Amino acid sequence: HNINLDYGPHNSHFELSQNCYASEAMGGITYNFCPFYNLTKSKKETGDDSFIVLGKWLGFHRSRQALDEQSEMDLPNTLKYGNGDPCRDKNAQEESIVIGKCGPTTRIISVEQKGQCLHEVLFKSPAFCETEMLNMYEDVKEFEALKSKHFSNRDEL
Repeated sequence: HNINLDYGPHNSHFELSQNCYASEAMGGITYNFCPFYNLTKSKKETGDDSFIVLGKWLGFHRSRQALDEQSEMDLPNTLKYGNGDPCRDKNAQEESIVIGKCGPTTRIISVEQKGQCLHEVLFKSPAFCETEMLNMYEDVKEFEALKSKHFSNRDEL
């Protein structure tokens, strides 16, 4: 893994880069998501595995406008993947947007096709909880103080 990669605020997404996460869908389709690397789709067919790259890591998506017409804002929990395999329209390449949400386990929740060449993935992980909290507290020192206050009350093992 590239040590120069942006792993989000305070490198809170680094743990995600150490694994890939699979999700099986209808019709023998499996989505395989490797954060900060790529997103692929494979289909089990008799004696053959067809394999499509739905996008390679491009960076954090910084504007909501590409997803819908809401106001523009910084989205450290939205990961952008592009330069995938040619899609049905041979003049374009597959691309994907992965929306990270705070959740108790790390897994793909859903994959939706939003356009002929665009997929939107909902992905939950504890790794996104800190960035959601950081978005609420503009002053990181305030957030760090809250965190240390919370964890200092715990008994040591």
